[in-house]
Amino acid sequence: MANQVWAIEQQIPSLMGEGMDGRLAGEAVRGQLAQTLLDTIGAIWPTADGLVAHYPLNGDAQAQEASLNGTVQGATSAPGPWGTAQQALRFAGSPSSYVTLPAVDVLKPTHALTLSIWVRPSLSTIQEQYIIFTKNTATADQQAYALSIHNNKFRAYKNTSNTPNTFVESQALQINVWHHVVVVMDEAGIRQYVNGTLQGGTTLAHGFEYEAGAAVVLGGTNESGVEFPFVGDLSALRLYNRALNLTEIMQLYHNGQPLPALANLSSVTTLQPADYIYHYLINEVPEHWIPFVPVRLPSSNELVLQRGKMLRNMPFLPENLQHIYPAGTLLREHTHSPGLYFLKEEEVPRAGVEVRRSFQRARWLNGKVFTWLGRQKRAGYGEVESQLQFDTLEPREKV
Repeated sequence: MANQVWAIEQQIPSLMGEGMDGRLAGEAVRGQLAQTLLDTIGAIWPTADGLVAHYPLNGDAQAQEASLNGTVQGATSAPGPWGTAQQALRFAGSPSSYVTLPAVDVLKPTHALTLSIWVRPSLSTIQEQYIIFTKNTATADQQAYALSIHNNKFRAYKNTSNTPNTFVESQALQINVWHHVVVVMDEAGIRQYVNGTLQGGTTLAHGFEYEAGAAVVLGGTNESGVEFPFVGDLSALRLYNRALNLTEIMQLYHNGQPLPALANLSSVTTLQPADYIYHYLINEVPEHWIPFVPVRLPSSNELVLQRGKMLRNMPFLPENLQHIYPAGTLLREHTHSPGLYFLKEEEVPRAGVEVRRSFQRARWLNGKVFTWLGRQKRAGYGEVESQLQFDTLEPREKV
């Protein structure tokens, strides 16, 4: 990715022209510049849903994004979770059987990561087998992020040199059976799901730390003397740069198919028998929806807006994982000190406020280029709502 960014830097000055002091000469140049940027970064930009890499592992390590293709060493093709030949990679459990993925920034998110993969382990007597691994800069507990099988349990790691030995374990797993494993890592901690069911979590919150130039490895660590190779089959690896919610995790578990109805209530409604309906006690609100609630300050009786918290619609989660915390820098201040984040009421007009973060670029009189990360505040697009609903009935399309 660094080379592609360098390429953008090289092309921008040529489009701006010499001696123009950073001013673009008309709409034609603006259009050409915009198209150049799109052409240069389009292939490496994450998709709208946050998916940054998808490796079907259909007997190879080809990614759906060609620039992210991996290299297979000593792994062979195998039937996948859905019984089709060459839908998986089989690892022999030796240091020479692994896959290396590129050492690029897009595979090493810095704020949030969701890892989804199908795993079919073949041996339970080995203490440690690594499914996916990439290094941090520590001398011990080197898993920047990793998923392994430890004493016949899935174990998810997220470590830095300052916060070692951070992991979450699943319940005991079955041998020679396919499992869908999802690991969500963000600044709120780690959560691990197996076959759509939460296995555990930790609220120990810290960022990501990576060793420069270290590849992402499947089927082991590829670290001399501590390879911890995996024995079994892997299929359908997906990496996201955000935290997926339970509905999205369940859809991955069901291979992208619509989720089954929670209840068929056609016998007590006026709908035709062939019509099926879903009955939702409560729907899900997007996890980026952080409410601000009007309150009065006890000291002055002034009306202000106080940051609130939404609950995940997951009653089986531990209480400390129920709340959704903001991920952005501006809203994250005092996250763990409730009641300390207020907005003046007059700062939020009826149309709302949009704060946009983006890279800024300018050229000084001497031609030197400056780039920085800036924020811009502007009026919103009118009133919006979270779409939170209770006790709703939604028709399902007839097949």
